[in-house]
Order: sequence, then C-alpha cells, then structure tokens
Amino acid sequence: SLSQSTVSVARASIASGDTTLVTLIARDASGNRLTGGGLTVAFGLGAGTSSGTYGTVADSANGKYTAVFTGTTSGTARTLSATINSSTVTSTMPTVTVTPGTFSLSQSTVSVARASIASGDTTLVTLIARDASGNRLTSGGLTVAFGLGSGTSGGTFAPVADSANGKYTSVFTGTTSGTARTLSATINSSTVTSTMPTVTVTPGTFSL
Repeated sequence: SLSQSTVSVARASIASGDTTLVTLIARDASGNRLTGGGLTVAFGLGAGTSSGTYGTVADSANGKYTAVFTGTTSGTARTLSATINSSTVTSTMPTVTVTPGTFSLSQSTVSVARASIASGDTTLVTLIARDASGNRLTSGGLTVAFGLGSGTSGGTFAPVADSANGKYTSVFTGTTSGTARTLSATINSSTVTSTMPTVTVTPGTFSL
C-alpha cells in the first residue's frame, strides 16, 4: 500500500560529506509489513534546499528497502520521497538537513576589495571558509591569518575579524610600491591552496 508503507531516516541532520541510512518498510493496506522482497523501490528529494545523493537501494527480502544518503549541499530541511514500482508513496515523509562540513583548504576562498591601492591607502581582504563541497561555513572560531607571497609591493595587515558566519576579514594598508603581490592565507596554521588574489601598491601623492 502506498499510503501505509513508511519511510524513515536514521539521522535527520548530517554534515556535508557524511551519510545517513534511509529505510522504506513496505506494508499492506492494513499496515502489515510485507515479508518478501522483489519490489522496485527508489528514493528521491522533495521540497527544501539541502541536497545529496543516494546509493543503490538494497532489498532485504523481508519488506525492508534501504539506501545510503550522502549529503553534499547544505541548506534547509529537505523532504525525502519514495516510489514503489514507479508509484509515489503517500505516507508522511521524513526530512534531512545537510549542514556544512569542516573547512577545506582548497575550497576556501580569498578576495581583495581593490587590487590596486596607493601607498598609505587601504583595502579589505576577505576569506570565506568553505567545506569540501564548497558550502560556506556558517560559524566562526577558526584561526585565520593573511600574508604576502611573490611580488614586490609591500604592506601590513590589521588583526583579523571573525564575523562568526564563515567570513574573516582584515584591512591591508599599502606601504611600499612595487609589482603585484600575491596574497596568502592560513586556516589553523595550514595554508589555503585555492587561487590567491594579488594587490599592487602604487606610489602615493608627493610628500613635502
């Protein structure tokens, strides 16, 4: 019965990259659990913005069908769906919420508000912490530091501000004019490996 068969999820909230087990119990019109297998069961996703993928459905040959759901994109609670032999199961469906995973050095991004400033001028440098799937982290607490790589322009960074939503910022003040200087960043002392922006410091106005 499409109205009596039930779907459940082992964990209703998982981090991106994590998994949870989704289970369908096939029942008859009186709610009795079927004792054999052989049905074609498929799981899907309904309303909500969290996303992920299902593994192959396993038939336990006792009325139970399971699939592993792997969270990918964080978002709002996502209603699950299921079909039996291509017909939609109409009982109440559970939801799963995917939250951001731990920070990724290759997915976290660094940007600079202005890529060219005069000596003595400032620009804002921003790091957005992201997980392995590119989801922006929604909390703070990481130790972020900015630095300077190749190039001859020089300057200094102010203390890093943690916005407690995955964003970390610092004001860069240009001091020495020169060629484009590649910025660098670390999270918890590990180097961010995504493509870094550059900043060029040009001479300021004349000084008497």
